[in-house]
Amino acid sequence: MPVETVAGLTVDFEAPKLDFNHQDQFLSWTFQTETALSWDKLRSLFDDLPDSVIRVKEFVCLVEHPEHQCIVQVASGQVKLNIEDKWDNKGPSTQIVFIGGHKIPTDDLHKRLLACGVD
Repeated sequence: MPVETVAGLTVDFEAPKLDFNHQDQFLSWTFQTETALSWDKLRSLFDDLPDSVIRVKEFVCLVEHPEHQCIVQVASGQVKLNIEDKWDNKGPSTQIVFIGGHKIPTDDLHKRLLACGVD
């Protein structure tokens, strides 16, 4: 039996319909490279992200684990790295997606990410 019936209340409520499009609220930028990245350098970058970046995710090729796909996730100041299966036929590569609430400083991030590379 509904609580309203037991309590003798009449409830006349209709939830508002929201017209919300996440694309209007968030921006994303993707960094891609075939060069293996240093986890120490990448971790330092993630620890010092601009305030406009609220989430980071995707696959990375790390010099410390070149045979394995690594998944990185950054949210709320926490950095998580998972070492996954070996790379498939496409071979190792990095694709990192940065998601932000307003302007993402892509030029600065691009330079900093390139500095994480190890040839």
